[in-house]
Amino acid sequence: MTSKSRKVSLDRFGPYQVIRKLGEGGMGAVYEAVQDPIGRRVAIKVLHPKYAQDPGICARFFNEARAVNLIDHAGVVQISDYGQLPDGTAYLVMEYLKGETLSQRQKGKGMPPLPEIMRLARQIASALCAAHEKNVYHRDLKPDNIMLVPDHDSEVPGRERVKLLDFGIAKVAQADEPGGQAQPKTSTDVVMGTPRYMAPEQCKGGVQIDDKADVYSLGVMLYEMIAGRPPFVGGSGEVLAMHIYEPPQPLKELAPHVPEEIASLVHLLLSKKREERPSMKQVVTRLEELGQRHPTSMLPAISMAALMPASATPPGSNPNVTPIGGVSASSTLGLSTGQATSTGRSPKMLLLGLLGGGTALLGLLAFLLLRPPPQQPVVVQPIKPVTVDMAPPPPPPPAKPKLIRWSLHSTPPGAQVVRVSDGQILGGTPMELDQPVSDGTCEVKLRLPGFAEKVLKLSLAESETRKETLEKAPVGRVGGKPRVGPATGTGTGPVKTTSTPTKGNDEQPRIVD
Repeated sequence: MTSKSRKVSLDRFGPYQVIRKLGEGGMGAVYEAVQDPIGRRVAIKVLHPKYAQDPGICARFFNEARAVNLIDHAGVVQISDYGQLPDGTAYLVMEYLKGETLSQRQKGKGMPPLPEIMRLARQIASALCAAHEKNVYHRDLKPDNIMLVPDHDSEVPGRERVKLLDFGIAKVAQADEPGGQAQPKTSTDVVMGTPRYMAPEQCKGGVQIDDKADVYSLGVMLYEMIAGRPPFVGGSGEVLAMHIYEPPQPLKELAPHVPEEIASLVHLLLSKKREERPSMKQVVTRLEELGQRHPTSMLPAISMAALMPASATPPGSNPNVTPIGGVSASSTLGLSTGQATSTGRSPKMLLLGLLGGGTALLGLLAFLLLRPPPQQPVVVQPIKPVTVDMAPPPPPPPAKPKLIRWSLHSTPPGAQVVRVSDGQILGGTPMELDQPVSDGTCEVKLRLPGFAEKVLKLSLAESETRKETLEKAPVGRVGGKPRVGPATGTGTGPVKTTSTPTKGNDEQPRIVD
């Protein structure tokens, strides 16, 4: 295959004309394309030709299309077509999504607030529940595979919804269908997934992986979003052993603000024994119950005053009390403070009243001018003009504050970034966080189990990039607890982790033989 033929093959996939490359990973790349002649925008996921020569990998690649169409859920990316080019390049045609991954959001804006975390968790769990009902198990759930896209069907402006991506290593339990072919089976001595988010049974290998692995991965993601770091940090082999042998640090110790019921649910999802974890359907039900039980903590607070017009007077309130805007109802009508106004009077009635008063005034003046002169002079008192106070125009919106950006990196990565003044968790390293410009500095500390805390002073007036090396804690412990079990591997044999460097993706699925 010549380079020229390779270039031509990537310009078009059947009726789909390639526009640009969106991203590339170790197994392939994703392109934006337009379908001729209808002009529909699509995303095309391409498997590198060297992997397409492997029948097992190629079959697993096409298995993604079958898996997502079995699920048929709005929270799962849709795949409409697939095929292979003459040179063997395999591709999938997916819906084109505008947005960013959860991983990109966390790196750019830090960890989301708790109400946002719980909303995302409910949507992720709902999509996974639909997958599990069709006996499809994702097995590689992580922030890189969660897309945040605008929800145009929502009545709330700016609302987003999640889309689950990359069912490439998903398992379809019901492998055979009428007229179809058996799906490829994963060898029981091969570990598949991303170590940071893998369930203990995935780390061990040699066992069948089912829906409870996705439940555990969701628990890892929730722990990371709430605490600012994952439950286990280290090298791939070390993290695999921690998932199997070590309990995570209590979530309340890292995030005291989280309600006890939510912390208990996260730890239930992280149970080492798969049979102790709830099903994804039970997780959805529990998240909905927590949303109803803690409505103020689950939903953004909305002030009733903000929803009320400035001229409206709430029932039962004092009409002389100044409402939002700084002008009382009585002063707006030109009345003194001690005068009462009739409730429920509409602007039209007020206008009619003023017109009627003006007509009476003109009639009085005509009578005085046309009547004959009296015996005694008539002294007409001057009429004081009626002054109507108008509400001042609303102030112009404040100018959007200029932002600075903090870029923090630590060796090793995964350190929790905590603001010293109030204990607020800002995120985990590596972290990029935008802040409004102000004076002075802000103290933050880097916290990572097994390492000494490090306090940094960050400027609030200009952007900063800091690369810090953490020192080992004097006590030889990991996560504040004695190490149990081997530091690497699972005890079932030698462990080998293979990964391919990628662009824009810190964690790729790893296959450990």
